[in-house]
Amino acid sequence: EIPTPGPNTVEAATKVLSASLLITGNTVGSSMFVLPDAVGGVGLMNGSALFIGLYLYNLISGFLLADVAIKLHESSECEVPASFKDFADAAMKSEAAGNAIGAASLLINSCFLAFGISHAGHLVAN
Repeated sequence: EIPTPGPNTVEAATKVLSASLLITGNTVGSSMFVLPDAVGGVGLMNGSALFIGLYLYNLISGFLLADVAIKLHESSECEVPASFKDFADAAMKSEAAGNAIGAASLLINSCFLAFGISHAGHLVAN
């Protein structure tokens, strides 16, 4: 007899699917507009190898962050962090360190966003 999925199973699957789509959209989605032109000079094989390597790097980074969050939740009585800054605060056990990590992450992401927007504008203009 095949068991039927209950509401908890469907809810858990929905959460995993939602998180997976969010990660995929953030790491792969927007870069697909900019990266083909950026690696156009190296050829299809080298560019594809670069894309696959970067995708695996992002995938492993996501798994490591998830593992640290799970271990942090299991080893302490704190709630699951709701943001990257909360995650850094709890992991570093210092609000100042969390603020510094959050600010550095915001700066880096802003630089990538600015580069992507300017490069996409250049592609559209040409």
